[in-house]
Amino acid sequence: MFFLPCRRCLSCFLLGIVFATFQISLTARGAHQATPQLVPSMIQAPRHFVLRYETEVDSKKFAVASWPKGARIRFFPFAPHIVAITFTNDVQRPQLMELVRQLPGVCQVEELPVHQLQKKWVPNDTRFGQQWHLLNTGQLGGAAGMDLRLTNVWENYKGTGVVLAVVDDGVQLTHRDIEDNANAQLSYDYLDDDNDAGPTLFSDTHGTQVAGVAAARGNNGLGVCGVAPLVTLASVRLISGPTTDAQEAAALSHALDRVHIMNCSWGAPDGQRVLIGPGPLTRAALRHGAESGRGGQGIIYVFSAGNGAQNGEDANMDGYANDIHTLVVGAVDDRGFVASYSEGGACVHVVAPSGAPLRAKMTTTDLSGVEGEDPGDYTAEFSGTSAAAPAVAGVVALMLEANPSLGWRDVQEILMRTARAVETNSTDWTTNAAGFRFHPRCGAGLVNAEAAVTLARQWIPLPPQTQYSVVYSNLPVAIPDQQISGVSLNFEVPSLPLRVEHAVATLTLEHSDASQVEVHLLSPQGTASILLPANSLEPNTPVVAWPFSSVRHWGELAGGTWRLVVSDLRFLDTGRITAARLDLYGALLPAPSLSRPDAATLLISAPIMEGIGVNLEVSTNLDLWTSVPWTGNTNRQMIFSESLMAPSHKFYRLLWHQP
Repeated sequence: MFFLPCRRCLSCFLLGIVFATFQISLTARGAHQATPQLVPSMIQAPRHFVLRYETEVDSKKFAVASWPKGARIRFFPFAPHIVAITFTNDVQRPQLMELVRQLPGVCQVEELPVHQLQKKWVPNDTRFGQQWHLLNTGQLGGAAGMDLRLTNVWENYKGTGVVLAVVDDGVQLTHRDIEDNANAQLSYDYLDDDNDAGPTLFSDTHGTQVAGVAAARGNNGLGVCGVAPLVTLASVRLISGPTTDAQEAAALSHALDRVHIMNCSWGAPDGQRVLIGPGPLTRAALRHGAESGRGGQGIIYVFSAGNGAQNGEDANMDGYANDIHTLVVGAVDDRGFVASYSEGGACVHVVAPSGAPLRAKMTTTDLSGVEGEDPGDYTAEFSGTSAAAPAVAGVVALMLEANPSLGWRDVQEILMRTARAVETNSTDWTTNAAGFRFHPRCGAGLVNAEAAVTLARQWIPLPPQTQYSVVYSNLPVAIPDQQISGVSLNFEVPSLPLRVEHAVATLTLEHSDASQVEVHLLSPQGTASILLPANSLEPNTPVVAWPFSSVRHWGELAGGTWRLVVSDLRFLDTGRITAARLDLYGALLPAPSLSRPDAATLLISAPIMEGIGVNLEVSTNLDLWTSVPWTGNTNRQMIFSESLMAPSHKFYRLLWHQP
């Protein structure tokens, strides 16, 4: 047995961990003692022991003269019952035994094995100390610990074997801090339709800055370190100029058999307060990539939430961000406050570190030399949700290295399930019926790389995605003027064993000023999503025809009445709803199994699902049902076992519910 203090508290020194080399148990002096059998007879130096006393040891009265030459004695004020002894010279075991027997009050002697502690991997990149998003010690005035929690993850995972494509204005793959991770053969320019996916214009700095956050080579003694410092990087050039639906679709379908993650730090233009989204080809490409890419596991499309919050914009107004196949990322500053520009919305999954006004910015790669935004090869001024998205893309690379079988929906759930709350004093945090916490501006919270990778390693993939749709038929219906309660459209969903992930409400309304309109979606369990906040749209917007998506109902059961509430919050202008549809995407709960291990035993098992309970009921006539307790659980299964002593007719049913 040996004692080892952990880093949390030194009292652990007294608890001990069982890895015995030998142990001598002693009674009080004068009592009968058995002689321990110890081999070999010579203790080779250096060796370490602790003596445990019945009472506190007075170090001033402790006799050291009789100990062999080279013995070092150590006392611990926080462990006064313990004395540590190190022998720097060899000592005969009988000699040690005799010394111990003559010490009054010793009740136990334990040898301490020597072990090597491991240094934590911290990259030697020269600007790592400025990269507070990787390790925030408060070095730039922020809150210590307000970072991605990466350093422990890097001990085992750095993105090796994962391919991350930066879809942007081109990445300078020859940059000295990028080239070792770059794969030029896997890159392409879909704007100019050629194989040179590097930046062409002097203004094409964005892609290289994005790439540095996610994938700069780490521990090479240069500049900066990426979140995934050994990931393979590809450049997909697209947004350096105006694009067509076909070009966007082609870029987002790039090398689906070899690329794992696509980072898209762009979207609909900010500041216009209008509904802008991808064309039909791009929507189809996102769906195809998520469902068929990466060998059927799906491409992980990481998108920025947008920078229009100060203009009243919501991420749900961006059709790229509110597509269910994209992972949407907002931004927090180095203190953990949501950046003033970062758009919230029911479609936002998580937030990640980024620069903010009057706060520290992100340090990353820049175009080499005078071509970049800053002199030299780096910039310390990167910010926006453009910087937050690649931070998450890098975390996803670590997750996929830890578990390559994760699907695109698995990644979304793991990141939300493991995110940590920011702005914890805010009263806007809510918890849905499945136990997920959300904030209107933060999604599920700040990405936690350590927790996400840990969960990813043991994750059981979600069942295949399914969809349930309801079209509202009693239309058109008027929207009451200046009435907060508005008009409620009820969508009835049967009691299906469907666990919701994404909810999409597609709404068409005509209004003389749709900026007055606010739209909410309420689940049967009462969870509310704000799909369109009032005053988000440009004044006098006449028509809204848009799919609004939400992840706020993730994990809830679909069955029951869903309510779409449309309110007009100002006087005079009026309107009406002309079409409405609700699509629920998720997974059917795994079916229970019934078996007969032998002729006299009935065995029923049902899967354990986070945030969902299951009751077992029995009946003999299908009219009267009685609850029966589960008899146990094992391997994430609830188990019911019953002995069938005589022939009988019984019916069993499972009822899923939210605890």
